[in-house]
Formats: sequence, structure tokens, C-alpha cells
Amino acid sequence: MKNKGDIAALASTARITVKGFSPVDRFTKALAVGEQVDLEPIDFPSTQEGTFTFVITADVNHQIREVNEANNTVIGACTILK
Repeated sequence: MKNKGDIAALASTARITVKGFSPVDRFTKALAVGEQVDLEPIDFPSTQEGTFTFVITADVNHQIREVNEANNTVIGACTILK
């Protein structure tokens, strides 16, 4: 997560959704302007492997007032191996 705003961001919750798995929420600490942190890794069941689409949404509970709420989501792909 990165604070791209021009003021410090309060602590919030990020949601990580991977198709075929239950969503996982991760706490994100308060971030100074320009500060960036990594989210904790997610444990997946070892019974499924392959390439999966993921969605990460910052501030999923709308805890932070923002000028631009449209830039809180990223979509990508990840490969899960046994």
C-alpha cells in the first residue's frame, strides 16, 4: 500500500480477493505522505494450484476521506504452486 495523497492517511483495512478463495482483510497502519508498506502474505490451501486473478482494495471500509476514491483497487494475476 502507498499513500499517494498530500496528507497523512489514517490506519485502515485492505481486502485481498483471489478468485476461488475467501476474501482476506489486512490491517494497514497509518501512512505518511508517500509512505509505502507491504501487506502480510496470505496462506492458501495447498490443494489448488494454478494462476488466479486477484483484487486488492485499499480502505475497503471507507475509513479514510479521500478526494479520489476511484484509485483504491488494483487487479492482477498470481500463480499458486503446491
